[in-house]
Amino acid sequence: MAKAKTSNQALLSGNEALAYGAYEAGLSVACAYPGTPSTEILEHFAEIAGKAQWSPNEKVALEVGVGAAYGKARAIVTMKHVGLNVAADPFVNSGL
Repeated sequence: MAKAKTSNQALLSGNEALAYGAYEAGLSVACAYPGTPSTEILEHFAEIAGKAQWSPNEKVALEVGVGAAYGKARAIVTMKHVGLNVAADPFVNSGL
């Protein structure tokens, strides 16, 4: 029987795990509009990566993220689900 390797483990919330995964994936831009339950994602990303910004609303956050992605940067944008209503215009047009 093979002996299992031990590894460093941490107990994370789902939001913290998402932020950590984004960091490990090499994201260079993270932006969001604060609102529960997604606020912790950007807060934790800022703690571990230090490259995060709050936006004045969800539309601006998505525009910054899409602009960064168009410029070949890896980006993440977080918002609560109803925030997509505010960001609908750039969301629909980002695929063009």
